[in-house]
This record gives sequence, C-alpha cells and structure tokens, in this order.
Amino acid sequence: MNIVQFLRIIYKNLLLLIFIPIIMSVLVFYLTKNESKTYSSETVIYTGIASGYNIESKGGDKVDFFGTNNAFDNLINMIKSRETLEEAALCLLAQNLMLDKPIPSYLSKQSFSDLQQIVPPNIKQVVDKKSFDNTFNNLLKIKNSNEHNFVYELINYNHPHYSFNALSRISVKRIQSSDLLEISYKSNDPGICMQSLIQITKCFSKNYRLLKEVQTDDVVKYFEEQVARTSNNLKLSEDDLLNFNKENKIINYYEQTKYIASKKEELDVFIQGIQINYASSVSALKEIEKKLTDKDKVFIKSEEILQKRNKLASLNSKISLNEIYNSDDNKDNENIKTFKKESENLQKLLQDDINQLYLYGHSREGVALSDLLSQWLNYSIKKEEAKASLDVLNRRKNEFGIVYSQFAPLGATIKRIERKIGVTENEYLELLHSLTLAKLKQQNVQLSSALKVVDPPFFPLNPEASKRKVFIIIAGFMGFMLVLVTLILREYFDSTMKYPSRFTDKTNIPLAGIFPLLPKKNSKINYTYITNRISELISQNIKKFLDKNSELNQNNFLIILFSTKNKEGKSLIGKQLTDKIREFGESALFINYCLPHQKGNNMIMHVDDNCYNIDNEFFKINSLEHLLYSNNIVLNKHYKYIVLELPSIIYNLYPSDLVKEAALSILITRSNRSWTMADTYALDVYKEISGNKIESILNGVDLLELESIIGEIPKEESFFNRLFKKFKSNNEK
Repeated sequence: MNIVQFLRIIYKNLLLLIFIPIIMSVLVFYLTKNESKTYSSETVIYTGIASGYNIESKGGDKVDFFGTNNAFDNLINMIKSRETLEEAALCLLAQNLMLDKPIPSYLSKQSFSDLQQIVPPNIKQVVDKKSFDNTFNNLLKIKNSNEHNFVYELINYNHPHYSFNALSRISVKRIQSSDLLEISYKSNDPGICMQSLIQITKCFSKNYRLLKEVQTDDVVKYFEEQVARTSNNLKLSEDDLLNFNKENKIINYYEQTKYIASKKEELDVFIQGIQINYASSVSALKEIEKKLTDKDKVFIKSEEILQKRNKLASLNSKISLNEIYNSDDNKDNENIKTFKKESENLQKLLQDDINQLYLYGHSREGVALSDLLSQWLNYSIKKEEAKASLDVLNRRKNEFGIVYSQFAPLGATIKRIERKIGVTENEYLELLHSLTLAKLKQQNVQLSSALKVVDPPFFPLNPEASKRKVFIIIAGFMGFMLVLVTLILREYFDSTMKYPSRFTDKTNIPLAGIFPLLPKKNSKINYTYITNRISELISQNIKKFLDKNSELNQNNFLIILFSTKNKEGKSLIGKQLTDKIREFGESALFINYCLPHQKGNNMIMHVDDNCYNIDNEFFKINSLEHLLYSNNIVLNKHYKYIVLELPSIIYNLYPSDLVKEAALSILITRSNRSWTMADTYALDVYKEISGNKIESILNGVDLLELESIIGEIPKEESFFNRLFKKFKSNNEK
C-alpha cells in the first residue's frame, strides 16, 4: 500500500473516521459526568534494612544487595498481604463506628451517613465507644464466626472504603536505593485516605515485628531447653565420678598411681642392692670358713655364738622393717635407735668372743686368725642384715602387688567416666555458645524490626486533577485509530481486483482499458463524458491490436467478449464499444446471447444488433457462419467488426473453433470480486484455445483510478482531491 492508496482510504471513509471518534468521545463524556473526586496521601517509613546499625554490625561490612532486595520484597509483600489489609480495614471500620458525628479528619459527612445506613443494629450493639480494642475484638469475632455476616461481606466485597479490594490499591515502593519505603493511597474521601494509611502502617509494623520475634523466640527456647538438659547430664556424670572416688578412697587417681609406681621402682632397686650384698656376704663367708681350722669352726659354731648371731639377725630384721615403713622420719624414731643400740652391743659381744680365738694363732695358710675371725664376723653380720632386709622387702613387694591389682581396673572406669563428662561438657559449652548467639540475634531483631515513620500521612485538602479531558481525548483517538486500523487491515486482506495492477498480476493479460462504477445518481461528476472517453480509449487499443496482429487483406474482425463468471458487465461494455466503433464510421455488429427462457435481450437497441440462443449443441459451432445460420441471423450488409458475447466460460461450454477464429478475445471482470483457482484454470484453457490473442477490461473501477488513464475528471475540487493529485504527481516524478 502506497501513500496515495492510504489517502484514498481516508477520503472514502472520511465520515466514518470523523463520526466514530466523536461518538466515542461523547460516550466517555456522558459516562464520566458524575466522576467522583480522588484524594491522595502518602507516608514515608524508615526501615534500616540496607544501612541501619544493629548489634551484629561490623566495621567495613559489605552490603548484600541480593539480601537487601529480598528483605525489601518481603516487607512490601507483607504490607500488601491480605492479613495486613483486612486487619487495617477492620481497624478503620471500628474507628469510624465509634464516632458519634462526622469528623473531617476521619471521614466526611457523606461517608458517615452512608456507613450508618448500611451498618445493621446487631453490629452497632457490639461497638464500645470507650474502648477501641473491645470494638475491634468484637468485630473480629463476628467476622471469623462465619462467612455470611455483615463484617465479613463488607471486607470481602467491593466497598470503596473498608474492603480488601479498596485497600489493595495502595502503592508501595522503595525510594531509589535508600532505606525508605513510600506508601501512597487514593480515595474519594480525604479523611478515609489519611486514616487508611495510618491503620495500614500500624498493622504491618506490628505484624513485621511479631514475625521477626517469633522466628528468634523459637530458636532461643530450643537452645535453653537443650542447655538445661546437657547441664543436668553433666552434673549427673560428675556426681558419678565423685561417688566412685569416695567408694574407692581415691583422692587423685593419676597422682596416686604415679607415686605408687615411683615407690615400687625404688623398692625394686633397693631389693636388688640388698640381694647383691647378701650374695657377696655368703660367698665371702664360704671362703673364710675354708681357711679356719676345725677347732675354729667348732668354736665359731658354739651355742653361745650362734645364739648371739641369731639375735643379731633378728635385731637387723626389725631395724630394716622399721626403716622401710617409717622411711620419712627414721632418724628420729626411738625404736630404731633402741634396736640399733642393742645391735651394736651384741656386735661387741660377738667381737669379744671372736677375739678369744687369737689364742689359737694363725690359720692353715699362715694368715693371722684374728684377721680371719674379724672378717668372718663382719660378713656374718652383713649376711644376716641382708637376709633380714630381703624378708621384709619381699613382704613389702607383695603389698605393692595387691595395690596394683586394686588400682588397675579403677583406671579404666575413671577414664570412661571422664570421657563421658568431657563429651557432655563439650556439648554443654557448644549449646551454651549457640544460646548466646540466639539471644544476641533475638535482641538484634527486636532493635532492627522497629520501623520508624519519617513522614506521617497527611490530610489531603485538594483533590487530584481530573483526567476526564484526557479520557475524552484518548477515547476519540482510540476511536479514530480503531476505524483506521480496521480499514487498513480490511484493505490489506482485501483480495478483490479493485486495482488494475493487481488484476494484470493475477491474469497475466494486457489491459485494454477499465470501466468505472456507474452510480444511479450523481450530479457532481459527468459520467457520460467518462464512459465516452473510456470507450474511445478501449476502441483505439482494440483497433491497434487488430492492426498489429491481423492480416492486411482481412475483410472483417471477430471480437469475442467473455468472462469466467456471470454478471461481469459484458453486455453493457459490448454495447458501449460497438456504439463507439460506429461513431468512428466503421460498420459493426454486436451479437449478444439469449438464454432459453428469454424471448430477447433488452440490450438490443440498434438495428445492427442481434442475439443468438444457447442450447445443448452450442459448443459444436465451428465458425461464425455456422452460428449465424443455426440462429437464422441474416446479415443485410458487410460488417468490418463483429462483437460477439459468450456466456461465462466456467458455467457454460463454448465453441472452441469459433474462439480460434476470433481475431481478439477480451476478458471482462468485475473489480469487486476475488480471483479464484477456478478462474485461473478456465482462463488458462481459453488462452491455449485462442492462441493467446487476449486482452482484458476491468469493470467497476473506482473513479480515482481512472485519472491515471483519462486524466483529470471534471468535478468539484476538494482538499483531499488536490492532496491526492499532489501525492500522485510526486510519486510519478
């Protein structure tokens, strides 16, 4: 579609494009004549979500944009939630029902009157004008009682002030990237507008704080229970260890076992030394006794010396025993001193007895007997001392074995009890740490969930500017665009052959001319001039075609007018062309067809015109003479041009030989119909039969298309006509 076609569409539908927008604007004007005034108010709330300080804040903390946006989304959705808005609506209703008279800052006189009229008596009875909380709780109880009470229906239907739908029109947005939230609301009552914002702010602030606190309270309660449980378990485990130590008389198991082990090791070393001394004394005595004479041996083994030696051994045993069991203060022990004194006296007596052996002289090896007896006495004393010490030390060693057998199983039990205490203590400390963190989080939530109103709602004095004019203009514009788009779409999807170029593209046949659509009455346009001029041009094109494609000595030309369908205007155009040829001074015959039920054709108005009948044998006609003869048509003179009209070639059989004989066939088609596959198929067959000697005429074309052929059409000029010509001339250039 080019600009000229676009302007033609506007010109042809100008009245529609004018009156439809006017009608829609008038309709909007009428519907909005009782438009109510709208008041707007807003409030700003500081949240502290993005940059506010809290207990958990640390220097240099990075801002979590995703977490911040998520927190703001949660807060905004909570403000717009049904629970918050329904609670705010109920608070607003309770507040207004408590009023005895209208107060502008709460609701207007009209709103007060409307509310009093719709509230039933049973609802008025539950209003406690001295207590807002009682009134609110009573209304809430009624609302939750069932789904068919006044309060429930008022909130869930479409009341302009107290319904969920009304309050859900609030607008909540974050102010840029700050911690501030802006909440705005519009209503037809300025007092309701301000009070609605106040109640919404109170309700969602309370719900937000409770939600945050509930989240941490459950965590704190859980950790308190777990800490109490682990503390009790730890106390029980420690009591088990205490009772075990009491039962087994253990002060410090690890120190005690360490002390016992060290003492046992010292005892083993000491026993080993005594055993060495004892063995060396026994060996020395054997050697000395070998050197003594038999008389010396008898004397040594006398009863008196043996008794003294045995007594000395007993004293040494007692001394050793007391020194072992009283090792810490053996120097001050009186018994040990006494035993040692007796031992020394007894040793002197033995020494005196041994000295008597000096009388015997020397031993068999010539060694002085006094020296041998002195050595014998010393080693005997050492032997007896070592023997006595070994007896006592072995008993002490057995006692250590008994202690070891007692302490060995106690260690495993104590280790198991201590391990249990350690696990319980670690669990207790971990839970105690978690409880501390949970309480810190709880305190932080309590501080950070306190929202602050920075800019409270204000009472709007002036209503918002009415958008009525804008709506009227938009309605007119939408009406215009609706009609225009409809016309353009209709034109775009229009498959009719209203344009000659489209007709030639569909048929692929040269265009001999176009005929206009002739209205019944139009005083502004000279249609006689137009049809004459068109007929002249078509006649000239036909004559030019015949002169170019026919033999020079041909006496007459057969011109066949045909169409693919009925009622295409063949008869009218054929009559016009024949009359025009006659005006040129040429002899012409127009032969029209008559249907069997017709007596004649009303188009026959000239003496040289005639008609033929169509019967079942019509398609067998093989020449023009055959057609004239079979219809008893006698030609009184010679005709140079014979114009023959055929019936529609889709619905009727036609004589092929007669078509071949024609010098020219002219296809006539109406412009207001679509071209179908049946038309294409029938035309292709006709082309093949006629040898492609075909031209076409498009009938019923718009007058504006004729100007491209015959020039300017005589008529009154209008603005759009001049505009079309200007665009058309520019396009042609």
